[in-house]
Amino acid sequence: DYMSCSRFWSLWTNLHVVDNHSLPATRGLSRKVKPVLDTLGRTFLQCYNPSQQLAVDEGMVKYKCHIKGKVHMPKKPIKTGFKIWSCSCSCCGYLCTFQLYEGKPDGKSEKGLVMRVVKELLEPFAGFNHVLYCDNYYSSGPLLDFLAKNYSIYVAATIKRNAKGFPESLKGLSVQKGEFVSRTVGDVCYTLFSDHKDVCFVTNAFPEHLESPVPRLQKDGVLHRQYVPALLPAYNKFMCGVDRSNQLGRTYDFDRKSVRFWKRLFYKFFHFSVNNAYILYKHDCQHLGIRAKDLLAFPLELVRTMLDTVGGVRAVSNRYSPE
Repeated sequence: DYMSCSRFWSLWTNLHVVDNHSLPATRGLSRKVKPVLDTLGRTFLQCYNPSQQLAVDEGMVKYKCHIKGKVHMPKKPIKTGFKIWSCSCSCCGYLCTFQLYEGKPDGKSEKGLVMRVVKELLEPFAGFNHVLYCDNYYSSGPLLDFLAKNYSIYVAATIKRNAKGFPESLKGLSVQKGEFVSRTVGDVCYTLFSDHKDVCFVTNAFPEHLESPVPRLQKDGVLHRQYVPALLPAYNKFMCGVDRSNQLGRTYDFDRKSVRFWKRLFYKFFHFSVNNAYILYKHDCQHLGIRAKDLLAFPLELVRTMLDTVGGVRAVSNRYSPE
């Protein structure tokens, strides 16, 4: 009703978001979409106040052509493409901050890359006593000390045994299934817990002596109460913030194949924008006590509204906080 097929392909072929004559001298991946990424980064933070729980993880943008910055991660659903580090609200999956990995500078690995990325992702939330949940790729003793002292952000995460700060007394230790042992170094608690396999945790948000009872189904088919580290139920509940954001983006995917790498990035962040808008819409419906549209109906209504109000400007309401 609004656009012919030929008109769509004409717009798709000539789509640009930056002037090619004003491109920076660097050859980074973001040079073709930098204005869009900068605008989205500011807007995402302005429109939403996240809950206390934050999650940091990485996502992938599918791309298989040869280009600097493409990575291969065989354990991810999307195994080859561009990597995006993300910080999301754990309660709903709202994407707060992000950073695009653009490859090794000068062909050499950057020392302290993970710690730098986490610092930059969490810098806007400094001073608000958030709790960060992440996996063992990001966690280390020095990172926890830095975030607590400079950002007032506390961490609950898994950790590798060879990570910096991990106590020597736990490195060669093994415990029976269902048991755990903890060691405290300064204000940081390290825990070795055995379930199906040994898992190491690190936190400065939960005390060492605190335990949580959880129901576990035994081989005899009866539920028994088992005591686990206090951070374990919270970690299982709040670690999936970035996964929720990626799941929303893949439910009704309208991505299109393209050999132009920046179009793949453009459509990915377009997805993020629609997902964040849907999350804000659901929060508003919840507060107003009305039924929200589903994830399929919302983008369709969004498109109709944009086409019916071309050229119109809508005022932005105050920032919403789930608290």
